[in-house]
Amino acid sequence: INTVTRYGSKMRVNGYVIEPGADLTNALLQDQDLSGADLRGATLRANLANSDLRGANLTGATLKFAYLVSANLQGANLSGAYLKSAQLRAADLEGAIMEGANLIDACLVNANLRFVRLNDANLEDADLRGADLSGAILTNAILDDARLDGVSHDAATRWPSGFNPPTQEVS
Repeated sequence: INTVTRYGSKMRVNGYVIEPGADLTNALLQDQDLSGADLRGATLRANLANSDLRGANLTGATLKFAYLVSANLQGANLSGAYLKSAQLRAADLEGAIMEGANLIDACLVNANLRFVRLNDANLEDADLRGADLSGAILTNAILDDARLDGVSHDAATRWPSGFNPPTQEVS
């Protein structure tokens, strides 16, 4: 039985205390409602698959190797978050703030990145195949060796200066 108790800016989920700076290494938090959670500076090398993290504050959080497949992170703040090798396949990050985030070698295959602010983010070696970058802001982002096959983007997508965006297949 999953139990979520909220009190002030903290919450307790299945015995885990969800609060700024929490160490949630190896926590099993899949399929949980963590919407609006304050996890600034937390360590989340955890299973968060299918979890609801809409509007969560993950500023400066460490999510290295975190498993966020199909997680809902709409409007979440991940500024300065460390997401190296994180699994974000099919995650919904629409409108998220990811300025200065480290996404080196992260998997964002088929992720919804519409209107995401990725300015100054490091996406080196990230896998973005099939992701939707419509309206995303990637100014000053590092895209060295990022896999961009099949990404969707539009005229509102802002790319790094001098970057040649991938062409899109017209259906």
